[in-house]
Amino acid sequence: MTSRVPITIITGFAGSGKTTLILNLLPQLRAENPGYKLALIKNEIGDLNVDSQLAAAAEMSGSQELLGDCICCTNVGQIGDALATLDRECNPDRIIIETSGSAEPLKLVLEVNRLAKESGRWELDGIVSVVDAENW
Repeated sequence: MTSRVPITIITGFAGSGKTTLILNLLPQLRAENPGYKLALIKNEIGDLNVDSQLAAAAEMSGSQELLGDCICCTNVGQIGDALATLDRECNPDRIIIETSGSAEPLKLVLEVNRLAKESGRWELDGIVSVVDAENW
């Protein structure tokens, strides 16, 4: 049996530092385990991929963008296709889902848990909520 791929959801208000956190942790992860394959699903409200070029520069093994609407409501049905595509194309060791700054992550958590149970391939291993403490 193939091991389950852990999924970590990173959420927080717009500008709280979600992408910065990911980009700062990635080099540390690579230093510990150079062959580790990390994939990213990034949600942006609107049609501009504001941070995706940053993620590409960080040498993610794969990435999927869900643009236009919020991943927790309107786009929640797209998460399964994005997970399957990443699984098929890069066989990651971990998938990070970075929500938009306006997401309500509970709906996303419920959908990821449903997909994990259905597929037997993934497992939600945590939710990280980023807060800009200085400005909060």
